[in-house]
Amino acid sequence: RFNATIIPVSSIGAEETFTIIKDTKDFFDLPFGIGERMKRSVEIVRDPRNINKAAAESFPIIRPNLPSRMYIMFGKPINLEHVKNFDDEKKVYQKVKSSVENGINYLQRAKEDDPFVKGQKRMLAELMGEKSPTF
Repeated sequence: RFNATIIPVSSIGAEETFTIIKDTKDFFDLPFGIGERMKRSVEIVRDPRNINKAAAESFPIIRPNLPSRMYIMFGKPINLEHVKNFDDEKKVYQKVKSSVENGINYLQRAKEDDPFVKGQKRMLAELMGEKSPTF
C-alpha cells in the first residue's frame, strides 16, 4: 500500500555508555521541599502526546563510562509492495520482529567472543597496527 522497504536494525552496547547517578524518582526525595516542588511541577506539565507523564519528568544525572564497543547489524531489507491486508501486515511484523531478535542474539554472542569489547584495549591494539574484528 505504501511501497516502502523496512530495514531491520539490531543494536547492543549503547546502554553501557553511561551510568545513571540520580534517576528522576530520586529527585522527588530531595529535602527542604525541593522534591515536593519537583513532583508538583511534573504534575502540572502535560505530556504533549497525552500518553503518560513520563515525558514531562526531569532528566536523570548520568556519568559517561569509558568507551566500549557498540554492535549494530542491519538486517535483510523487507519490501512492503505485497502488503494488501491486515494478515499481510501481521506477517511482516513477525518477520521484522524475528529479524531484529535474531540480530540481537547474534550480536550478544559476538560480543561475548570479542577480545576488543573494551574501548581502551581496542584503541591500544589499533595504535600498534592490529585490526579489531568486524562482524
